[in-house]
Amino acid sequence: MVELNFDISSVQTNDYEPLAPGVYDGEIVAAEQRTSGTGNDYLSLQIRLGNNRVVFDNLNLWHKTSEAAVEIAIKKLAEIAKAIGVGNISDSNIMLTKPMNFRIGLRRDDQKQNEVIAYEPPDSMPPPAGAQAAITAPLQEVATAAPTPPWQG
Repeated sequence: MVELNFDISSVQTNDYEPLAPGVYDGEIVAAEQRTSGTGNDYLSLQIRLGNNRVVFDNLNLWHKTSEAAVEIAIKKLAEIAKAIGVGNISDSNIMLTKPMNFRIGLRRDDQKQNEVIAYEPPDSMPPPAGAQAAITAPLQEVATAAPTPPWQG
């Protein structure tokens, strides 16, 4: 036996709360074919978001019994191809470290876990709240501050 005398009260653990649903920038950093406990192969994606959080998505491209699962995976793979601007994906390395946006939601069966709902091009993110007002307000000030044109005088 090894005596540790370890007190956990002085250590901050990484108890992550799920991300708020929304659109996040990031990139796929790893893609690996894996086999589930039920014997179905799938493509496991590791995604690093711009806020340094990591989320995962599993694409059931080779599911043996669920055509619906395969269809969903094919649609997501097509979204990835469009997001990175390629016509086809011949191998998983093509999608790695390409900037894109990820629409993140909460899992229906477990609201404490995130899921990737959609993959989008990097320029698809809406401007931050208030950004449009910050652009429009100075233009309105200029328009109202302008003197009356001579032909209207």
